[in-house]
Formats: sequence, structure tokens, C-alpha cells
Amino acid sequence: LAVSNGNTVVLYSESGGTYTLDVTLTLPSEFEVVSMSYANGRMGILTMLSDVAAAKGQNKEAQFFIWDGTGTTAQPGIPIGSSKGIACIPYKGSFVILTSLGQLRYFNGGGWDDLAALPFYFKDMLWGDSFTRDIYGDSMWIEGDLIYINVTAFLKAYGSRYERFLPEHQGGILVYDPSVGGIY
Repeated sequence: LAVSNGNTVVLYSESGGTYTLDVTLTLPSEFEVVSMSYANGRMGILTMLSDVAAAKGQNKEAQFFIWDGTGTTAQPGIPIGSSKGIACIPYKGSFVILTSLGQLRYFNGGGWDDLAALPFYFKDMLWGDSFTRDIYGDSMWIEGDLIYINVTAFLKAYGSRYERFLPEHQGGILVYDPSVGGIY
């Protein structure tokens, strides 16, 4: 059982209904865990910057960490191209993440392959903010090669105090289908 709190991930083992603390992973303090996923003996840990508002214009990015569950430190983080990650899921032997900029990215072992982008990606908008997290239930799930994405319709621009609705970005369930190479 892996549990996150802020910039730490605690791994517990279970035996006879009793949980025992095995190891605690501590990430750098500027990151907060938003999503974790397990694939091929590794934990993928997606983060957001602890202070997203302070990151505006500072060229800072949230990071994705890989952890084998044995040490107290993860491998060096991989920048995700956004100040906030939304969700991480296992996919085709690796991981797929969704960023607050609307990018759907596949981890290729050393970096990212861009799979698709949500419509607002081209409008310089963000999905959610650091207060609401905008994650209502499961944000992404897999069925075969398809990735289903649960999205809200409300977006924010950096520095704005209000949400905007874009007609081309409807809330609901979107689907990434690799056979068509996009999201519908």
C-alpha cells in the first residue's frame, strides 16, 4: 500500500490484517504528489509545484519520478512541461500522464512522447488550480488501448481569479484512441 502526503510517499506491507511501515520516500520540498501509479515493478509519481502561483514566469516545471520502492530517494525527476500534473496511469508497460496544460504524454523511459492534447492546450489556458485540484473521482482509466479522460469544462488563465468556459472544450468523458491518433 502506497500513501502520499505532500512531498512524501509511504510504503506499507500487509500481513494478517496488520500494516507495517516499510519505507518513506521524500521528494524535494518544491513538489507535491498528485497521482501515483504502479507498472512493471516501479511506481510512477506525478507531482505539481507546491506553489503554482509563484511559478508563473519562473520557468519551473512539475516533475515525474520513478521509484522502485526500496530506497528513500527516487530517481531524478523528469520535467513534465507544466507546473501541475493531473493524473498518471499505467499504459503499455510504462506510464501516461495528463498535465494541467492539457497534454497527454507517454513516458518512454527517458522523456515524453506526446500522444494528444485537449482542445484548450492551444488557448494558453490551464485546467484547474492548486486549490481545487479539479480531480473529481478517477481522471483517467484504461480499457485495452483506449484511454478515457474525465474532464471538467472550466479553465483558468495564469493569474486570473475566475474560471472561463470555452465552447470547444466541453466537460465529460473524452477518449484517446491510438488508432486515430487523437482525442474525441
